[in-house]
Amino acid sequence: PTVYHTTWYLIPCVYTILYKSAKNWENAQAYCQSLNMDLVMVRSSEENSKLLTLSEKNSAWIGLRLETVSNIWKWVNGEQAQFTNWDSKEPKVHYDKENCATIEQNHQGKWSAMPCEEQNPFICSNGTLLLRIKLHPPPPHASR
Repeated sequence: PTVYHTTWYLIPCVYTILYKSAKNWENAQAYCQSLNMDLVMVRSSEENSKLLTLSEKNSAWIGLRLETVSNIWKWVNGEQAQFTNWDSKEPKVHYDKENCATIEQNHQGKWSAMPCEEQNPFICSNGTLLLRIKLHPPPPHASR
């Protein structure tokens, strides 16, 4: 029998789904959580660009929200946002009303601050890391 060597890789396996049914930010996050996901967290310009392929003509909720006590934009997991892609003149927070973030297809993926009660499509994602294996045959034995 052939013996195979196993190589292990730690590969991020991320599922990202756009939901077209409009919900407010809280209900969108609750819906994502019911699927064992969260509103998407965007950590780089590459990730932001990939989201543009999902979102359509309008806004879609992402998992960024202003924590009003500290006045800091945080992701749904509590991390402070390191990467941001705000549109010019954003975030505009008026009287604690525009505390949730959307990605804007019609503004090349720039982000806007919106009232959390507004109804928008939303993007759910998981950040699950999966182990995958690659099986390969052993190297050929040297002839004697």
